[in-house]
Amino acid sequence: MELWDRLVTLFQIMRGSGLQRYELTGRLQTVLLERANREPPPVEEIQEQLESANKLKQLWDGLSDREKEITALTCLGYTNRQIAAKLRIAVNTVKGYVKQALAKYQLHSKAELRNLLEEWDFSDWAPPAQ
Repeated sequence: MELWDRLVTLFQIMRGSGLQRYELTGRLQTVLLERANREPPPVEEIQEQLESANKLKQLWDGLSDREKEITALTCLGYTNRQIAAKLRIAVNTVKGYVKQALAKYQLHSKAELRNLLEEWDFSDWAPPAQ
C-alpha cells in the first residue's frame, strides 16, 4: 500500500465514518514528500536499476581507452573541435571515436549518450582549473 493511501486510511479511521477532505499545508506536504522519498523502492525496481547499471558498466568496459576519454569529454559538454584541440588530434578522428562509442552503446547522437550517462561523474576527465 502506498504511503499516501495509508495516510488517507489512517485519517479516515481517526475522523470516523464518511469521506473527509483535508487541506495539505506546505509544511505537511514537505514532511510527507520527505517521508515518501525515504521509503525503500520495491525490490523489482532495485533489480532493474542494478541490471541497467551493470549493462552500462559492461558497455563502458568495452570501449577503448581513447573512446572512454572522448566519451567522457563529450559527456562533460565539450565539442568535437574542443576535444580535438585538447587531445591534439584531428576533428575527424574525434568524430570517428564518437561514432564508434555511439555504435557500441547503440545510440544515434551525442545528446543520447549524454542523457544515458548523465548520472556518471566524469570530473576526473576535465582539465584542471587554471
